[in-house]
Amino acid sequence: MKKQSRRSTSARSSSVNNYDAREMAIRLNESVAKAAEDALQEELYREIEAEVTQKLSNHFSRHLAESQAALEKKF
Repeated sequence: MKKQSRRSTSARSSSVNNYDAREMAIRLNESVAKAAEDALQEELYREIEAEVTQKLSNHFSRHLAESQAALEKKF
């Protein structure tokens, strides 16, 4: 039994060591592409968030100025 378990262990080790380098390269490239896509989406999200925040700020500033002007006319 000991000989069989050693053989099966070495067979598994050699199959891991003989892993196809092309497959590893493909997986690495896919991983890098996914990371780049995720980073781009995060950057786009931040840009959209900043744009919406700026527009809301401008809107409320304009609304506040109009409200203050209307109050000044009343008094």
